Amino acid sequence: MAGLTLTAGPVQATHVGCGSVITENTTLDSDVGPCPGDGLVVTASNITLDLNGYRIFAANGPGDNAGIRLMNPSTGGVSGVTVKNGTVEGFDAGVAIYGGSGNTIQNMTIQNNVNDYLARPCDLGDGILLLNSDDNRILDNTLIANGPYGGISLVEDSDRNLIRGNTVLGHNLRSRSGSGCGNTNQDEGIRIEGPGANDNIVENNLVEGSGLAGIGLHGHVCNPGPNEDATDPNTGTIIRRNTVQNNEQDGISFLQQGPADVVCPSFGNTIERNISSDNGDDGIFVAANSYDNVISHNVVSNNGGAGIRLNDARFNNVFTDVGPTLFDLV
Repeated sequence: MAGLTLTAGPVQATHVGCGSVITENTTLDSDVGPCPGDGLVVTASNITLDLNGYRIFAANGPGDNAGIRLMNPSTGGVSGVTVKNGTVEGFDAGVAIYGGSGNTIQNMTIQNNVNDYLARPCDLGDGILLLNSDDNRILDNTLIANGPYGGISLVEDSDRNLIRGNTVLGHNLRSRSGSGCGNTNQDEGIRIEGPGANDNIVENNLVEGSGLAGIGLHGHVCNPGPNEDATDPNTGTIIRRNTVQNNEQDGISFLQQGPADVVCPSFGNTIERNISSDNGDDGIFVAANSYDNVISHNVVSNNGGAGIRLNDARFNNVFTDVGPTLFDLV
């Protein structure tokens, strides 16, 4: 690790190399890469990593590598970190936050981070990944062609995160040569996977060109078999004022992802004031056995399926949505 300088007062540029461990306020003075492993690893809380317009890029090395990894090996996560103002490309994930809270990722361009490992499993495959991380802010970023999982992904118990003002484009490995980890394609623009990802807000984002749903809210194991454990649902999510268009399947989807007698969709969520148009399947899809959802004041148009498809619609509240072929109530 070369030349890290604590910045007190005027910001001073700092020269770092691939794999540097960042423990204090740091402003880059050059590009970083090509990196065979992680780009930079942030292990301290309450600091700022300012890329200063520079790029961190990969050499496509082996393993699950992140352009910027927020993680403390001793305590697990970091908090109060800001990462801003630069580009991350070519890793297995752009920015990965492990067990962190109160961090901000802002004004970043995160592109072409694809985990192309040929065997399963692999952990990374996202533009921005939040794993067991709460109260983080993902603001005003541009994410392009990451995968095979998602542009922005909230995984496991990730609660009360704010995803606002991002442009999320082209997360569709089917349109590219080859595919991702284990030759799978699960690409969604914004992916609330969980299980147990609660009370998150997804607002004012543009999501376009995803291979599956533009915004996907995943289900949970509700009736486990003899060798399975039940998992927690994803509840309390607010999806509002997003523009979701030209995605290969649904615009906004409550996914079941498994047999109905084993996997239940999420419930108790709000979808309001979104524009969902020109998607390959439904504008908004709510799977069977999802209940206590509010679907309100959305505009849906020119979708390949229904504008809004509600299975078991009697369990949901629906108000004042607008568009042709609006409802398919099953």
